[in-house]
This record gives sequence, C-alpha cells and structure tokens, in this order.
Amino acid sequence: MVKYLCIPLSLTCTVVAQDFSKQLDYVASRVEKESFEDLIALWDYYYYKPIDLNNSDEIEQLPLLNLMSEMECRRIQTYCQNRKLISIYELQGLNIKIESLKRIKKFIRVSTKKRNQSSAKKKSFFAGTKYLTQKKLGHTNRAYQGSRFKTHFRIRMQMKKGWVLGLNWEKDPGEPMWYENDGPNNLGGYVSYKGPKKLQKIILGKYDINLGEGLLFGTSYRINNPYFISYSPTITVKETLSSKEHRYFQGVSTQWGNNALKLGLFISHRKLHGNKKPDKSGLYRSVKEIRKRKKIRERILGVWISKKINKGKLSWSGILYETKKKKHLLQSLYISKNYFNINYSGEIATQNFEFWSTLQKLNISISNNSLLSLQYRNRDYGTFNTYKSDYSRFSNGYENGFLCSFQHVFDEKWRFNATFDHYYPNYGENKSYEILSGEKISVAVSKATSSRKVVVKLQKISTINTKTINKLKLFYQENLNSAIRFSLKGNYTDNAGIGNSSFDYKLDWTNPNKKSKLSFSYGIFNTSNQIVFWESPYFYGSYNSRFIMGKGNIYSMTCQKRWSKSIKYGIQLIQQSYADRQIIGTGNERINSNSKTELCFYLKWMSD
Repeated sequence: MVKYLCIPLSLTCTVVAQDFSKQLDYVASRVEKESFEDLIALWDYYYYKPIDLNNSDEIEQLPLLNLMSEMECRRIQTYCQNRKLISIYELQGLNIKIESLKRIKKFIRVSTKKRNQSSAKKKSFFAGTKYLTQKKLGHTNRAYQGSRFKTHFRIRMQMKKGWVLGLNWEKDPGEPMWYENDGPNNLGGYVSYKGPKKLQKIILGKYDINLGEGLLFGTSYRINNPYFISYSPTITVKETLSSKEHRYFQGVSTQWGNNALKLGLFISHRKLHGNKKPDKSGLYRSVKEIRKRKKIRERILGVWISKKINKGKLSWSGILYETKKKKHLLQSLYISKNYFNINYSGEIATQNFEFWSTLQKLNISISNNSLLSLQYRNRDYGTFNTYKSDYSRFSNGYENGFLCSFQHVFDEKWRFNATFDHYYPNYGENKSYEILSGEKISVAVSKATSSRKVVVKLQKISTINTKTINKLKLFYQENLNSAIRFSLKGNYTDNAGIGNSSFDYKLDWTNPNKKSKLSFSYGIFNTSNQIVFWESPYFYGSYNSRFIMGKGNIYSMTCQKRWSKSIKYGIQLIQQSYADRQIIGTGNERINSNSKTELCFYLKWMSD
C-alpha cells in the first residue's frame, strides 16, 4: 500500500490557488441535483480571464456565472452599457446585495488604457490524481490497459500581445496515458488571440460555443432550467480545456466585427471516442474498446452573424454537420428584445427544413424584487440533439410543454420561488419510449443571514398514469463562529408510495489566517426506487459528486492548505459502504466488496 501512496505524491505538482466555497454554497441553495464539476471549470476560466465591465460583449457573459439574481445582472449590464467604469467598486452604488458583489469579485475587472488584458501575463499549472484502493474486475483479469490512477495535468499561460496557450492531459482509471499505436490519451489544448481591432478573436484547438438558447449547440456550461431563471447571450465562443466531448469542438474559430455587428466562422474536425460503449465498461480501456475508440468522425462547418438592435439582438447561424453515417444542414434564428420591465428571447431552429424546434421565453420584472418567467418549448422527434444544450437540461430533449416560474425576494433575508411545468413527450412513431405526459410543481422558501441559512423545497411530479413523486428537501447551515461552519441536509422522496431518504451533515474548519481548511462530511442513504445525489466538500480538480441508490453510508475527510500566496495543496479520503450488497458494480467495473475507498491529491500554483 505504501508504494501506491508514494506515486500520487510524485505526480501532484501545482495550479490556481482558489477557493470557490461561497460560490458553490450559493448555487447549491438554488439548483436541484446539479453536477458542479463543469461550473467550477467555468469559474476557473473566468478567474483566469475576468469579464471586462467596459467591454459590451463580455458584460453579456455575466449571467453565465450564475452567482447573482437575474435582476442584479440586468442592473449591472444596464449601468455598464452607458458609461466607462474606472473601478469595479462603482457597482456598490447600485441596488445590489454586497454578498452578490463579493461572489463575482474574482471574475470581473475594469480595463483602462494603462491596464488592458494583453498586459497581464498569468501562468498556472495543475496536476492531480485520484486512486481507488480496491481492484475492479477489469484490473484483476487484465482487461484494462492502464493503472488504477486517474491522472490530470493542466497548463495555462498568457503570452505577449493577447496570445494565450492552454494544454490539458488526462486519463481515467484503467486507461493508459499513451495508446501503443494511437498516441497520447486525451491530450488537447488551444492557442488563442484576442485583438482590439476588427479581428476580435481567433482560437486554434479546443473551444466551446453557445448559439442562442442552445437548441442546436450549447457546449458551454449554463444553468438554464426552470428552477434557475437566467438570460442567455446571443453568441458565446471561448477557449476550453474540458475533456468531455459534448463540451467542446476542436478546430478553428474566428470572430470579426465592431460594437454592433459580429461575424463568426468555426470549423471542427474530430475523431470521436466517447459517444458509444462497445464493451460493458463504458470507457475505452480494454483492447476491444481501444480498437473502436476513434471510428466515428465528426466534421462541422459553421457561420454566424449577430447584430445589436434597439435594446435587443438578432442572430442567425448556419451549420453543416457531418458524421460517417449522416449529414445535416442546421439553421437557427434568435432574437431578444427588452421593453422597460419585459425581456423576450426566443430561438427557432431547423434541421434540413424537415424537423423544427423552438424555445420562447418571456421574463417580466413585476417589481424590483419580483420576477415572472413564462417559457414555451417544442421539438420535433428526430431533431439533432447530440450536444447537451440548455434546452435539454430540464427535459430529455423531446419533452414539449409550457412552464411558469415566479420568484420574489421579500427582504435581505427571505426568498420565495415557485415553478409549474406542464410537459408532454414527442417521440413520433418510436415505441421504445414510455409515452407519458405530466406536470412538475416546485416550491422553495429560503432565509439567509450572515450566520445562518435555511432552505425548504417541496416538489411534486405527476403523470397521466397517476404515478406521483413527492419530494421534500431541507437544508440548514450555521456559522458557529468565525472558524467553524456546520450544515445539515435531508431528503425524503415518496415515489409511488415507496419512501426513499438520505441525510448528510458537514463540518468545516478554517484557521484565522485562512491558510488551512479541514472538512468532514458524513451521509446515510436508504433508497429503493429513487437515486440520491451526494456531493463531498469542494476539492479542486476532483469530481466528488455521485448518484447513489441502495442502503449504506458515505463519508469524506478533506485537508487543504495554502503553502504560499501562489501555492496550495490538498488531500481527500472518500469511503463508501453498502449494507444491501456484497458486490459493487457490474461487468469489468465490478468490485468484489461492499465498500470502496478513494484517495485524491492535488498541488496547484499560479503566478501573475
């Protein structure tokens, strides 16, 4: 065991010394069952490349952070559109909560003639590893070609005259770092340039893109579901180091234009290796899987044009999408318009002029503290739906329906949110799906002070066959003193008369100088027909969230310490045990035990 513990320590060599705990607490109190791995990566990106409040295009990306209310975002955008800011502290004069400004402070900046983006030269490097102590069957029978370590390296460098370099190399447990006849495993990166003239941006390598509401492409992370109302920018293109194929393209992206008119061209050519599961393991780790890992080819040629109109935007996108077996012509028309307290946005998309989809949203600010959102969605069966667009974040991609959501902030402490969603499926003649219509009703009440937070959520899901799911969620958080924070989370779900429950508590300690943090969490679960979402304390560079079903318990212990202003390191232990089974997993993923233990390490560094 000692030799295995020495290897991860030798691999962990540095990255950005950042803590997003406050941001995660805020999002977790508003979003239900959401994986935050990609959101943390987005915050890391905007920490490295903050949003310029004096740039009319960048200020539109503020809602992507999901760190303040929609009305607060709109106030900042309106204020910044009419003037040039000297300092970010000018925002304190707006009707915005100080806590909201603290959450976004890391991700915004103000450019001046003396200090612009090209003058900053940040460098960062990250390396981390995760190790599962128990052997999976794929390791035992030698079906897997690599070690039990998950290894991750990442580099970002800002260079001269607006150029930026990023590299990412990553492997999952059981995969090799280098395929014998196919080169390195999951190695990618980008080189980007941002200029002040008509050629505004060019990216070579990996990038993500959002078009309109995301009916066709929404590879960038956006929380845009009925339980988290948000406004979407017309077009967003940015560099990425994501290893998830539905989160990025790979090729060239360029952007030209001025303040009112933008024109973009993007090309992507990839050999996909994550869309199919040839073997039971689901990853490309066995000999058979490795041989099939790059059989699917994808080619994309796209162009978009966007123009600002009076208090709104209009954009069109045309995309030629081709794989080995199919070729599609995709088009999208998006429009948004503001009229006093009313915001309208909508997108219509078509595939070969044969299949159509639409998403229409109307957001109304009833008062300074109240917001009403009405949304209508419709998608023909057979429409292109390969990428995880925002549209499919609150449905399976083919649920049509109407949604109404209302939120009200009573005062500095109390908040109320209610959502009603009526949906019906659109599967065409495909009989492989269970065709059910239904409705979802969600109500949430929260109270937050500087030392305490309480959230109560009720949700009811019912379908036409009288199957009903009722959910109750409770969250309590207390700052016992300046160093210790204690939180409790309880979930109870009645699924067709069968009860499912889970309970978690977490204890965080931070020393007075904020250089060390210790966290302990413990959870128990007892479910029969409902999956429970569990998430350990935030640990940079490691995905610790998971969906659990059955009967058992799970706990984690985390230690993170800031070595210097630029360097931070951490270690985490996660232990999961089941009381209702003796074997975990199936196929090559099987572990001949009712428990498993994971060890995670990281060390990160950043220089300005």
